[in-house]
Amino acid sequence: MESLFFVAILPPPQLSEAIDNIRKQCSIDYDVFSALKPPVDITLAPPFKINPTIEKKMIASLRAATDFLPFISVWKNFDIFPRHTLYITGEKNNGVISLHRMIKICLRPYLKETYGSINLHITIAYRVLHSW
Repeated sequence: MESLFFVAILPPPQLSEAIDNIRKQCSIDYDVFSALKPPVDITLAPPFKINPTIEKKMIASLRAATDFLPFISVWKNFDIFPRHTLYITGEKNNGVISLHRMIKICLRPYLKETYGSINLHITIAYRVLHSW
């Protein structure tokens, strides 16, 4: 049985708590609770499945991406993926773009499909059926 993984940055606790409060209020207002399950995160590699026999090798490969320069993320506005997801947008910067590139290189040997460029965001609600 394959294991499910994704690679993400967890924001500082104070920011995570503030965003989680927004997620909770949105869940109450719009009756959408799915986004409360995962932690507040900035996804660098979307969910993927890996055979357990190569998990340790993949995790060891990702260690190469842990040596990166610190960067500051700026979070500005709310936006949507039409008809299903509400999120907070982040400004792209060289630090996060470089980290994302390194994660993709580390994961390339382990993924059946590659994924595209980063859309820097933090999800507030998804599986939303309302028109925003």
